[in-house]
Amino acid sequence: MGIRERLGRLSAKTLGVIAALVVLATAATVGYLSNMATVSATVTSPFEIKTESTTMGTCTDTSCTITGLHGGDSFTVVGTLENKANNPIPASTKVICEDGLGTMSCAQMELRHSFVVIGGPNTGYEHDDGALPCTDVSGTAVYTVQPGYTFPVGHKSRDTFVATVVPTFFGDLNCRIQALPISS
Repeated sequence: MGIRERLGRLSAKTLGVIAALVVLATAATVGYLSNMATVSATVTSPFEIKTESTTMGTCTDTSCTITGLHGGDSFTVVGTLENKANNPIPASTKVICEDGLGTMSCAQMELRHSFVVIGGPNTGYEHDDGALPCTDVSGTAVYTVQPGYTFPVGHKSRDTFVATVVPTFFGDLNCRIQALPISS
C-alpha cells in the first residue's frame, strides 16, 4: 500500500493534527535558527597620545588649534605618545593639518619632529627626524612620523613638533596626531 492510499484512510482530523505538528516543528526550527547571540565589546586605542604644551593656540589631548598665523610664523607643540598594550605594536604615526578652508597643502608648512624616549626599554634615546615627509590629501596636509616603527611594550616618548608656515600663509590651522597600528 502506497503513501497515497495510506493518507486516504486517515481522517481529516488526523491529517489536521499531522499538519499542525509539521507547522509547529517548522516554526520551532526557524525560531531556533534565527535566535542570534549578541556580543558587545569596548575597543580602546593601544596608544595614549597627549599634548602637553604649545607656543601658540590651544590643544586637547590629540589636537591643536593655532589661530592668527601670519607668513613665516613658527609654533611648537610638545606631547607624549605611549604604548599601553601588552605587546609591541608596529604603527604609522601621522600628523594631519587642515586650514578650515579645505586648501591646506604640504607646500604651506614645514613640520619638523624630534623625540626622546622617557619610558620603556629604550629610555634616554633621542632622535631628530628633521622635516617630515608630507602627502596632500583632499585639502589636508598629512605628515608621516616614523613610518612602520614598532613601538615596544611600555614605550613612552616626549615628542616635539616645530612647524613653520610659508611667507604667504595667513589664517588658522587645526592639527591632530594619530598612531595607527599596522596589521600584518
